[in-house]
Amino acid sequence: MTDLKKILREAIDKVGSQSKMAEAVGISQAGVSQWRRVPIDHIAKVSKITGIPKEKLRPDLKALFK
Repeated sequence: MTDLKKILREAIDKVGSQSKMAEAVGISQAGVSQWRRVPIDHIAKVSKITGIPKEKLRPDLKALFK
């Protein structure tokens, strides 16, 4: 499992399920099930609801968060 998938799994676990994540970000559960990493347009919301810093959710985009 890649680091980005592990971080995604951690985020989903913090909210309880893919369904709860989907509800929290305003998309379908099927949409969340297709994620391989937290999409850039959902990073801020996922960070807010999970408490996981944006830089940890997407370390590959760290330069965007400064």
